Amino acid sequence: LVGSEMCIRDRDNTFNEHEEYTAESLLAEQLYIADLKKWTLKHLKYPRSAALKGREGNLRLEVTLTLSGEVIDITVLKKSKYRSLNKEAEKAIARAAPYPNMPSEIKSDTITFILPIAFKLQD
Repeated sequence: LVGSEMCIRDRDNTFNEHEEYTAESLLAEQLYIADLKKWTLKHLKYPRSAALKGREGNLRLEVTLTLSGEVIDITVLKKSKYRSLNKEAEKAIARAAPYPNMPSEIKSDTITFILPIAFKLQD
């Protein structure tokens, strides 16, 4: 995975610009998002049909989770040109749920993160 983007939303689904973040809470958010990405990738499988046809691709998903790790939204930000790769990325998120609970240092009801996925065959 490359890159990391996140946004924290309040109960009313708006950004809290007045929230005071501590170094501890910001670190907790970054570590949690890294864990969420690793957790998702453990559930990712290369579609057999795509592998046999030599299909590779990159995509980006935006995933929103609740405090308890339930998926409440998946938005495809960038599709691969292969439907099977796109479907597998979303299936991996479903298989990964529920995700690990949000750490108590993160003061939000939901967390949204960007998940880049690269399907690349080994030489």
